[in-house]
Amino acid sequence: MLSVKELYMDYEKNPVGIDHVPQFGWIIEGSGRGIVQSGCQLQIASDKEFTGILYDSGMTDSGESAHFHVEGFSLASATKYYVRVRVRAGEEVSDYCEPGFFVTGILRPEEW
Repeated sequence: MLSVKELYMDYEKNPVGIDHVPQFGWIIEGSGRGIVQSGCQLQIASDKEFTGILYDSGMTDSGESAHFHVEGFSLASATKYYVRVRVRAGEEVSDYCEPGFFVTGILRPEEW
């Protein structure tokens, strides 16, 4: 069974006080040998239940499980964002992983 075991943002779990959209990475595992990721889908939401999805990459054709960059997503200051990912290997698609999160710091001097 294919699954996402770990989710990282800028090589950390659940970072706090960041000032940029992090790069994402994950560790996959499965029951077979030689599992190779062929696609992934990353979502960012305003809540842990993902009812307020702010970004959805859609299922992309990508073997990259590190240094995944999100384009066209703007951050707000002092905000908690939830992240989840699922992967595809061949014809098998995993469930979404347990959500992680990142929290932004104050991004603009005038907000102090």
